[in-house]
Amino acid sequence: MKLLDLLFVAFTLSGVSSAIPTAETKTLEPITGTIVSRGVTENGEPYTITSDFVDLTDADLALFENYPGNTTSVVEKRWGPGASGNCNQWYSAKYCYCGGAIGNRGDSYWGSQDFCKKILFQKFRNGSLHHIKWLPTVKIEYWVTNSCNEDRSVGNNCGDIFLDLIDWCEWEYLTAKGGHHKYNDCLQFSIVGVQGLGSHPFFTWVKKVQAPESKPRRKFVDKLWTKKDKKAPEQEGQSGPEEFMWPRDLLVPLFTNARVATYSYKSGKGVKTTLRQLAEQFLNILSQHRQKPDERRRPLVLIGHSLGGLVIQQALVIAALNRDFQDLRLSVSGIIFLGAPFQGSSAAVLGKRLAQAVGDDPSLLELLQKDNPNLHSLSKDFCDSHHEWDFVCFYEDTDADYSLIKTRVVTASSATLSGRRMIFLHTDHSGLNKFSGANDENYALVLPEIQRMVDNGPLMVTNRFKTKEDEATRNKHWLVPRGVNRLFTGRSEIIDRIREALQDDDAQHSEKLKVFVITGLGGMGKTEICLQVANMLREEFWGVFWIDADSESTAKNDFISAVAAFGSSAESIDDALRLLANTKHRWLLILDNADDPEFNYQAYLPSGSRGVVVVTSRIYDCCQYSTVGSEVLTSLDIGLSKQLLLRAANIAEELWPSVDQQAEDIAKLIGSHTLALIQAGTYVAKGYSRLDQYPEVYSKHRKRLLTYRPSQARSRYGDVYATFEASAHVLECSESEDAKDALCLLGILSVLHSSALPLQMFENAWKRSKKVIDVSDTGTDLSSLCRWHALQLPELMAVEANEWDPYRLNKAIYLLVSLSFLVRNNPAGEPPTLSMHPLAHAWAKDRQELAQQGQTWMSTACIFALSFTTDEYSSHRDHLLHWQSLLSIGVKTAFSLGPKPMVISIFLTCGRSLVLHREDSKLGTLLHDIFGTLGIKLDTPSIEYLGIYKAYAISLSLLGDISGSLQLQIQIAKIQDKILPSSHYKRLISQHELGRAYRESGEVEMAIEILEQVVEAQESLPVTSSRRLASQGELVRAYNANGQADKAITLMEQVVRVRDDILPVTDPARLTSQYELASAYLNGGQVEKSIEIFEHVVKIEEDAIAYNSPCAACTSARARTRISERWASGKVNRDLGARSEDSRRCVANNSPCAACISARARTRISYGWASGEGDRTLGACC
Repeated sequence: MKLLDLLFVAFTLSGVSSAIPTAETKTLEPITGTIVSRGVTENGEPYTITSDFVDLTDADLALFENYPGNTTSVVEKRWGPGASGNCNQWYSAKYCYCGGAIGNRGDSYWGSQDFCKKILFQKFRNGSLHHIKWLPTVKIEYWVTNSCNEDRSVGNNCGDIFLDLIDWCEWEYLTAKGGHHKYNDCLQFSIVGVQGLGSHPFFTWVKKVQAPESKPRRKFVDKLWTKKDKKAPEQEGQSGPEEFMWPRDLLVPLFTNARVATYSYKSGKGVKTTLRQLAEQFLNILSQHRQKPDERRRPLVLIGHSLGGLVIQQALVIAALNRDFQDLRLSVSGIIFLGAPFQGSSAAVLGKRLAQAVGDDPSLLELLQKDNPNLHSLSKDFCDSHHEWDFVCFYEDTDADYSLIKTRVVTASSATLSGRRMIFLHTDHSGLNKFSGANDENYALVLPEIQRMVDNGPLMVTNRFKTKEDEATRNKHWLVPRGVNRLFTGRSEIIDRIREALQDDDAQHSEKLKVFVITGLGGMGKTEICLQVANMLREEFWGVFWIDADSESTAKNDFISAVAAFGSSAESIDDALRLLANTKHRWLLILDNADDPEFNYQAYLPSGSRGVVVVTSRIYDCCQYSTVGSEVLTSLDIGLSKQLLLRAANIAEELWPSVDQQAEDIAKLIGSHTLALIQAGTYVAKGYSRLDQYPEVYSKHRKRLLTYRPSQARSRYGDVYATFEASAHVLECSESEDAKDALCLLGILSVLHSSALPLQMFENAWKRSKKVIDVSDTGTDLSSLCRWHALQLPELMAVEANEWDPYRLNKAIYLLVSLSFLVRNNPAGEPPTLSMHPLAHAWAKDRQELAQQGQTWMSTACIFALSFTTDEYSSHRDHLLHWQSLLSIGVKTAFSLGPKPMVISIFLTCGRSLVLHREDSKLGTLLHDIFGTLGIKLDTPSIEYLGIYKAYAISLSLLGDISGSLQLQIQIAKIQDKILPSSHYKRLISQHELGRAYRESGEVEMAIEILEQVVEAQESLPVTSSRRLASQGELVRAYNANGQADKAITLMEQVVRVRDDILPVTDPARLTSQYELASAYLNGGQVEKSIEIFEHVVKIEEDAIAYNSPCAACTSARARTRISERWASGKVNRDLGARSEDSRRCVANNSPCAACISARARTRISYGWASGEGDRTLGACC
């Protein structure tokens, strides 16, 4: 036993493994590699002996000079293992690492070469073990005896922190007999001792029975740290006192079906730590060794000496709040406290001073000072959370003798807990955990308590777990306003994410309040999801409480009702939060309708980690309260939307396929909004409308349908519009500038379409307003914008500012986004856009009074007109739906909202967008409405309305009335000739349009005559002028039509060179020029050049236009192959005719895409009217 004890000391000198710095001394030549020896035991069972060798430096060897075999566990990280059977292969007079294992159990030792040759271990070399291998060293001492089936086996410590020791001679002998039954089959409970402050894990439990006659007194500071002599027991043949290690020598033989261990931790000199760290480490290590099903609920007796008692106390308080340690906590059948300083110790004051004097960390000694309030709080928490646990407090009745003074280290009042049994032992503080044998009078007082805890443990622990299981299946308090909706559909993935987040008890979430936040537009189903979650998780929570956070008063009432349900009373929300935080049970709190953007909902979140909270809000910023996740709720997918609609409409499931398209149309119409789908279905179910009629009824009576309220199963707000109005009410009640700007912006967006609106529009409008702010309101051309239009912009755009400042606009956007009214999109590589849910958009428009709608329309129309630019062709596509929404007001109504000339200017600007999008019929309708409202004739132009007639001439051309367009252009040109000088740009524009009209009507020579004059008059303009380039391009087309290919090629090559230099590759004007040049080459017989350019243009257009464009015939690969293939077969002209026919077909179909850049379409856009004040329109469109 002496030699084994010596090895045992070597294992446990250090509580925490840490690497030993590599010395810079010269190393010996290493023996490397793995040596494996295999054989068969006398019982015919195979065994294996392995040895892995690495270098061992002289610095490492110096660790063993005084005590061969005595080192710390840290060497294992650098010193490889060997086997007892191979020790003689190590360096001469060097050291080896020996280890043995049986079955899946094992143990490991440090030892010298000489030590490995001792008789006790030579038996290992003869193959008497079933398997020998090397294992990591350990830091927890663990002794186990198991007499079951005459087998004494090593405990499960392979690679673990526990070390199981037994009487090795007996173990080896019995093992050789072939016993290898499962060790855990015999274990019924565990006993673990926890050392005190700065103690040694072995000697703190040792009492020397025959102490020497004289013994030098230790220094007082050493006594305070309670360090013992760490010198190893004397080896055989040496004299010394008999040491009695009572957990090993008394408990192991007595409790043969127990796992007995001591726990080691570093807390002495030079160690900086806290009680909580020690406790958490203790819990984690114990849990690691109780992983198997039969171990998790094994009864556990804990014995804590001095600070070890506080470690146990703190560990159990932590375990009470952490589900990861619940099984361990419930398995504690008893606790023996040996002098635990629950109220601190007076001796700690002096110890703290001495520790500071020698430079040690005094943290633990500060904690142990007398009457430390932290210790008082710890004891209170422990007693409150473990009042049903069995524990006994032992205290000393003798002063400790420190030479100069005698003192009671821990007084009886400090070592005991109120209301608990207390027993004194006749010894001083350091003797509380040392007994001389079975007849020791103090041991005789402690043993019955351990025996009782062991005897009562199985039944006690079983009952605890049964109670826990019963509680887990019972919900005590259910304060939820209503049941789940039978129509609830989908959202399973979101619900699963919420459940997983709320049930996640891993370490990072174990000590904080779990909060999950759901945000989204009103009526999307946030509350319904919470009802689903609450019902699914009901039995996992002692209490489920619902708080309506719509207002502070409703929240207060619900909080007070919640705590009243479990027998407490509160007068305020803070009182209720404290009561919830201090309850010992798990609870679920749902904060519904947290929709006020100016309120801090942190004030409604309890402290602690007992409960979980789910928050629903329309405010995206509430996501900041989440600790375990958040979810932004959007519309249902189309499949689930149809399902919900048809269920609400009470349509039999077998009929769903026959009405699938009707259901899809309705779902798309109302944007798959959850509440709107339910109300639409209910409307149909009540017989107010058939499913196929609903879209038509919706278009006529949208407001009536969206304010329809079912008599049964209503939502909180009753109807769709009411859900949105609740958020608007928050803005209306606010006096802030941000809220007012947000309402203003909401009105502006309601006039436009709900789809993506480029945010750049606002900046473009502001910049244009700065240019027109000085343009007079009177005598202005109808096609021009002026000061009046600039002054209609809202205050949030700050027209009078010297530079564009989007601050107020961005704050308004942010507020609307936070309330889920808007969605801000930031697509990669593209400008940001704003969009609205279709129903929120409809509500925003319908909620305004007529007068307010008119004012909002005018402001929005001016913003849009001022923002119109042709700088980027893509912007036209973005704007089209918004222009169409603006036009829905009607001309007559618009004229009533402001001066007619100002409104006409807006309409003409809108008309330019319709031209660019080839909305030819809509343009014609708009102009006819204007003529009708003004009461003027279509074919009699006047100076007052000349801008309208210019637009009408273009419209006639686009609609195919070439003759009517020509006659109107002749009249317009005559008027311009009378009132404008010959060089005036507006007169030249009229001449350009007249020349184009003549060309289209087939009078090519007249067209050439007029266009040559225009081109000559524009020679004073820069070569890059878009007006000049456009006129040259129109002249080229006339030359081509007249068969003058050489002139066309010469002039068009010049145009192409200029545009290639100044325009992007995909610019429509550049592509048009290239197309015209290719046509000129073709007419001039230069077919190869023609094909090359045609293919280039078609390739660019294919890439720039959507693949599924309805005008694909104009720009698809077929167009490219027609030119080359048919030219080869001599059918070039016929092919060109086919291509022109494709173009005409596209124009007839009013294609918004390719048609507007096809050959015919480009030539139809008005030079003068489409250009307005800007030159780029002409270049883009002609």
